[in-house]
Amino acid sequence: MPILQDWKIKSRSHQCALTEKPFEDKEEIYTALFLAADGEDGDFQRRDFCIEAWETRTEELSPFSSWKTVYEAPPPPEEEVLQKQSAEAQLRHLIEEDQPDTENSRYILALLLERKKTIKETDRQQASDGLIRIYEHAASGEVFIVKDPQLPLNEITRLEGEVDRLFPSESPPAGSSS
Repeated sequence: MPILQDWKIKSRSHQCALTEKPFEDKEEIYTALFLAADGEDGDFQRRDFCIEAWETRTEELSPFSSWKTVYEAPPPPEEEVLQKQSAEAQLRHLIEEDQPDTENSRYILALLLERKKTIKETDRQQASDGLIRIYEHAASGEVFIVKDPQLPLNEITRLEGEVDRLFPSESPPAGSSS
């Protein structure tokens, strides 16, 4: 009975192995498997080539196997990831600007990011001008200090519009219910 071997062959490259020129979406390319240089039996290396480089390669580049294929550019990140990053970037921007008229938006964005578990509240302190919430970024440990504006429920609709204006796209930020 033959022994099955697990091969560790890397996935498609995004550029030509010889010219290092990035591939265009839907460009025809050649993919080739070469026996590894270290002489290990059954150990392969994958290389991807643009048509021109493939046709002008030297004899020393003799593949074990090769085929012509079409390069497909990787899809863009999922929409929610973009929105989450946008909400995080917007919160950073608003905190850095520290404009009094964005206090409510900063608080709403912090709540959205807390709901998505991007940041977590680590402390709250009563200051002379109100409640201050301290958040920590779950991945980086970065600290965000946001004033809690103690918003009444009847202001929520107006604030949803204020936060929506921060995002030029048609879709609301991650975690928003509007």
